Amino acid sequence: MSDGDGVRISPLPPGFGDMLPGPELVAALAGVDRNACNGFEVGELVRAGRKVARWAESLSLGDTQILAHCPPCFKDDEAERSSVPEPRAAELLSPLLGWTNYRSDQFMLIALALSDLPNTRGALERGELEFSEVRTIVDRLTLLTPADRTAVDEAIFPEVLKLRAGLLRLHIEAEILKVSASRTREGAWM
Repeated sequence: MSDGDGVRISPLPPGFGDMLPGPELVAALAGVDRNACNGFEVGELVRAGRKVARWAESLSLGDTQILAHCPPCFKDDEAERSSVPEPRAAELLSPLLGWTNYRSDQFMLIALALSDLPNTRGALERGELEFSEVRTIVDRLTLLTPADRTAVDEAIFPEVLKLRAGLLRLHIEAEILKVSASRTREGAWM
């Protein structure tokens, strides 16, 4: 696109690269003419798409957490919540999403664990972590008590946002060892 003076005008809206994930970014992303974009701008579209995907994953995990507290019901029943997760809630995900029971159980576990991991949950909502990274964090923290999970979650941020794959796992495991050593000194571990 050109403004008539030979100066190219980007098809991306102003501030597009800095937009936070959410409905506004979804609308902006959908409204861009891809054919008018140069390579840099297409890269920004890819980056924005990943932010939106991470944000959508956080919504899905949040809804899954709510689903875990919904007692079995029929389509027209009133909304009800139980104080503890329903034992067979993950089984609802298999037919809904076409997943295996293993995948459904794993997703439910991650959704429920995020209630003890506010920094991890927030980073996913902001599009700063991929689902695979969230899964790595949750996998490493599953056997800890909720309080220890929260302590490790606090200890790993914001450094964890700069790490990927093996370094991410090592950093989390180092923080688990620190929490473990602290609990041992206090006489409260295990």
